[in-house]
Amino acid sequence: MLLKNKNQCCGCAACADICPKGAIKMLEDVEGFYYPHIDKSKCIHCGLCEKICPTINVKACDSILEAYAAYNQDEAIRLNSSSGGVFTNLAEVILMNDGVVYGAAFDKNFEVNHIKITKKEDLKRLRGSKYVQSKCDGIYKNVKKDLISGREVLFTGTPCQIVGLKTFLQSEYKNLLCVDIICHGVPSRLVWRKYVEYRCNFAKSEIEQIAFRQKDEGWKQFAVKFAFTNSTAYCQNLHKDIFMRGFLENLYLRSSCYECRFKGKERKSDITIADFWGVDWLYPEIDDDKGISAVIIHTLRGKETFDICKNKMFYKLIALDDVVKKNQNMISAVKYNPKREKFFRDLYLNNSDTVEIIKKYLSRNKTRHYLRLYLNKLGVLPVLKRFLGNMRM
Repeated sequence: MLLKNKNQCCGCAACADICPKGAIKMLEDVEGFYYPHIDKSKCIHCGLCEKICPTINVKACDSILEAYAAYNQDEAIRLNSSSGGVFTNLAEVILMNDGVVYGAAFDKNFEVNHIKITKKEDLKRLRGSKYVQSKCDGIYKNVKKDLISGREVLFTGTPCQIVGLKTFLQSEYKNLLCVDIICHGVPSRLVWRKYVEYRCNFAKSEIEQIAFRQKDEGWKQFAVKFAFTNSTAYCQNLHKDIFMRGFLENLYLRSSCYECRFKGKERKSDITIADFWGVDWLYPEIDDDKGISAVIIHTLRGKETFDICKNKMFYKLIALDDVVKKNQNMISAVKYNPKREKFFRDLYLNNSDTVEIIKKYLSRNKTRHYLRLYLNKLGVLPVLKRFLGNMRM
């Protein structure tokens, strides 16, 4: 291993891409996470893998220029996006200049991998959240080739993937735009694979489409939706879908996520985009429950691109602290779930229903959770939040 402690590895795959002898392969461990494995017979001890490892080489980040609440004026795109659809605005700027866009997409088996697109119509593959760690091997090499050829490149990913790309490149490129997200953490690919299998078996059908952020009940109460080839569908609120509940309770995240080194207001990206949670009580006049993005501009390159998009979006200048209030994942890692090790041991040893294993380790206290749901449905929750906020002031 490149790192003394395996749990520090974020799985960005930069080390595998930089190795001149192909001695490093990213292989899935028993928990369903990719880690680098070195073929010592091929290794020439050049040290490049350690030189570009983002965990070893955490460096000072760029500053913050501005923060906005924003959303795409195309309502169809907005409703099919996780939050406000701003990623599509940014990507279209790059594509109209004959550029390329890299991001996470489902493959035919509904595994998540980073891919490259060159056409506007393919943006739908990158749109929307995928709550699984995407596989990136070979992607950084392709990004570098495109940059050297002079093409404009937008690369979007988690903060650790952005830093992985930047350290891999070892040079600054004016034709590169990096967009990261406010990341909760990345769940196990193994758990996701087993959940997909469970849903297929339950529906007795193959999957046609998956959406993690279906907005039929609104943006704040989004649902996980599986559409099947037999014309049936599964659609469940984020607080009731078992996979999403385990994710939100930090039950099967990557070990490094609990001590993430890439948190903070300042980032190595040009732009950070996220859900603007809390907009309902901070700026109720702009909240229509269809999705609002928080957009943090870190660099002049990011500002230039965002400014080009402004004629196709609604935007409002805000304070960065407004974003952080309900997005603590921007500045701090999630808490470790003490049931995690037992969960993975149970998953590994048992051939029983994966959903039942997840249920076994979920929190039993649902009273507070469902009270919040009920108050929100009545429209009382935003008012209550503003009232309590004023009381604290």
